[in-house]
Amino acid sequence: MSRREVDGLQYTAALGSVLEVLLKDQPGMAIWPLAEAAGLTAVRVTSLIDDLEDRSWVAGEWEEGVPDGQARRRFYRLTPIGWANALALLGRYDDL
Repeated sequence: MSRREVDGLQYTAALGSVLEVLLKDQPGMAIWPLAEAAGLTAVRVTSLIDDLEDRSWVAGEWEEGVPDGQARRRFYRLTPIGWANALALLGRYDDL
């Protein structure tokens, strides 16, 4: 049985879940909704997102226009290279 790997990143069920959610959400998602949609803990998703961001698969942007005293959220989206790599890692070559 071969393991799927792209850009030195090996497929795991958790990573696959996060990538599937990101592929569906164009504008970007914050960690909590992403974790909920992927069925994972926010801590696990944060770890995966950090790794993906280090590899330039995702880009994060801080929320704008937040009132004083309210925490800003960071929204994550796939980059063009992340989009292609996610599809390859998930074995969805027809979508490339």
